[in-house]
Amino acid sequence: MTISSTTNTVSYTGNGSTTAFAVPYVFFGTGTTSEVEVVEVVIATGVETVKSNGSDFTVSGGSGTTGTVTAATAPASTVKWVINRATTQTQETDYVENDPFPAESHEEALDRLTAIDQEQQRALDRTAQLPDGYTGSFDPTLPVDITGSTVLAFNAGATAFEIGPTTSAISGAAAAAAVAASSATDSANSASSAASAATTALAAKITVSTSSPSGGSDGDIWFKVSA
Repeated sequence: MTISSTTNTVSYTGNGSTTAFAVPYVFFGTGTTSEVEVVEVVIATGVETVKSNGSDFTVSGGSGTTGTVTAATAPASTVKWVINRATTQTQETDYVENDPFPAESHEEALDRLTAIDQEQQRALDRTAQLPDGYTGSFDPTLPVDITGSTVLAFNAGATAFEIGPTTSAISGAAAAAAVAASSATDSANSASSAASAATTALAAKITVSTSSPSGGSDGDIWFKVSA
């Protein structure tokens, strides 16, 4: 047997009725030791639950072939099932001196190693990594003084990680900023109200007339401001 595909995971969205889900990649165990993992993901929240082989689902096929995962209860439309190959990381092929070369068992051992490598690559692809084109001197090692309820930050020189402020300090700063913003808004509203009142008061003291006052000319517009 050979492994010509790198596929080692597949996902299906539930519909409340379908129970059989094809596993399109080869896996090496069978039954309750089928070396596949089923993770149920709530679509709306992303909450994950690892399902139990033998109670939540059963597996047919395997032992170097593809197969089928059958759910005990059809997954609802609100969840999806992610089926991962999870090859046991052991090596059980034994070579006996002077025996004929065990081609089949040797190939199976290579297949298992390839499968394990693919699964580790799947995990590696999900990690934070520096870009391939990065040429700086950033050290991705996590700080040794890891403390609970703190954030992970970049240092001032952007050369390493450091422990940042606590989550309570961030929450406190955000709350203080919200209070300050509210006060600024209240002050602006008060100033606007005062300006509006002043404009109204001034308008009440102004009289507009086209009648000529003493010493003026008719036809002009005259403004009189009361004391």
